Amino acid sequence: MSTFYIPYCESQAAEWRVVENGKTQLFHSRREALVFAIDRCKEARASGDPSAVISIEGNDGQWRAFDSRLLPAADEPPAWNAMVRH
Repeated sequence: MSTFYIPYCESQAAEWRVVENGKTQLFHSRREALVFAIDRCKEARASGDPSAVISIEGNDGQWRAFDSRLLPAADEPPAWNAMVRH
C-alpha cells in the first residue's frame, strides 16, 4: 500500500511536505504538494496498487485519507507517526 502523507503546515512561509516511504519532498505551496501527491497516487494505482491513498492532516490535527481524485478513501491508511513537524 502506497501512502502519501501531507502534514499540515501553519506557517505561510514554511514549505509543504509530501512524505512517501520515509522520503520527503518539499514544495512552496499546499497546491504544489497536492498536485505531486495526486500524480504519484495515480501512478501507484496504474502500476497495480489499488489501495494507494493520500493522507492529509487538517488544521485540527486529524488525518484524512483520499484517493487520487481527492475523494474520501474507503480504507484508512496506517496512522501517521507525527515524526515530521514544523
